[in-house]
Amino acid sequence: MSLSVPRRAGLLVTATAAASIGASIALGSSAWAFGSPGASQSTSTTVPVSSTAVATCHVTAQPLNFPSLLTGTSALTSASSSVEVECAEGLNYQVLVDQGLSPGSGPRLNLGGRMLNYSLAKDSGFTQPWGPGTPFTAVGSGSRQVHTFFGRIPAGQAIPAAGVYTDTLLVTVLY
Repeated sequence: MSLSVPRRAGLLVTATAAASIGASIALGSSAWAFGSPGASQSTSTTVPVSSTAVATCHVTAQPLNFPSLLTGTSALTSASSSVEVECAEGLNYQVLVDQGLSPGSGPRLNLGGRMLNYSLAKDSGFTQPWGPGTPFTAVGSGSRQVHTFFGRIPAGQAIPAAGVYTDTLLVTVLY
């Protein structure tokens, strides 16, 4: 069914009715569509969702505490500690250590300028040194991995003063 309404003041109105589709009214160049009562309409789209996981590592270290020494001449003294590394699964990494705050031919403990040499190793037999150029190497598991290391103060060093001999090592993980 079509219905025409006479033109008034430059306005042409045409109405067309369709039973189940609804009605549309055209006014000039604009049009509005009205659905039938009770009819529902919808439109959909997708939303991409993503997140990028960046491979990383975290490192912590436990103190290396040697047993007490007697003043005079040092006896062979050893201790152990650990470095804990957590790297992304499948990520190759290296654990490096520097020579501490008072390096000589290796790391040294310091008490007011009095030095005690010590060495680090990746094994208790001291056959695998740990230091610059000799890192621990491993592949990340996604979980914490513990790397035990050992320190040794060689015998025969003069220990002239009582007190706490200290050093600080920088541990770096390259990945």
